[in-house]
Amino acid sequence: MAVVSPAYAASFVRWMLVSLLLFILTALLMARLLQHRDWHRRETLVPAVGMLLFFPAFVSLMNGQDSAFTTLGLCLWLYGLLTGREALAGLGLALVTVRPHIALMLAVPFLLRRGRVLLWFAAGSAVLGLFSLLLL
Repeated sequence: MAVVSPAYAASFVRWMLVSLLLFILTALLMARLLQHRDWHRRETLVPAVGMLLFFPAFVSLMNGQDSAFTTLGLCLWLYGLLTGREALAGLGLALVTVRPHIALMLAVPFLLRRGRVLLWFAAGSAVLGLFSLLLL
């Protein structure tokens, strides 16, 4: 794979760069969501930078955790719900299955309403599960 190699230190740096890229993507997505909510461009700069400097994000990068995927998934889920894009909300929630206890807790309310979000969540989770099995 492009991220993993026998050299541990180099692999760790590449993984940290992937995680940092995901955190930057998440910050940009949240800034865009704030602009949809009538925030001006300059006002969205502080929350976006604050998210990148958020201590748990820093710890996640230093420890090589997968929190960047969970954070991106939660932001996609929120963005999809607030903008009416159910497919994006469901796929974002599927990305949160990296932490299944959070994903399942957030998916339960969609059993009765917004079934399309639940359908996209199930489909996205199945694809990610299949991908995980193929990696093994």
